[in-house]
Amino acid sequence: EVELDPVATAQLGMYQKNWLIEKSKAYGFELELDSFDVVQSKWYRFYKQGNKYVTLLSVTYEGILKVTDKESFKDALINGIGRGKAYGMGMMTIIGTKR
Repeated sequence: EVELDPVATAQLGMYQKNWLIEKSKAYGFELELDSFDVVQSKWYRFYKQGNKYVTLLSVTYEGILKVTDKESFKDALINGIGRGKAYGMGMMTIIGTKR
């Protein structure tokens, strides 16, 4: 397992947060930069069809989002988000907030 220095870890976390913010509109929700955090990241590398490697980064986020398009959000909940969906990644777990 490779350990990153604190600066590299912070930069990777900011990249991951920005990625989700950029994708959120297409998936029917919005996020503020300070409303969620990256709580875990893990790289996976495995073979697919012979000698081809697949490399994916699994990221766990926690925070608060706002649904802006119910149908797109429903689709994201059912089908997942990101390019790792075919490998069981990209699934969302949602818990309502008290008002």
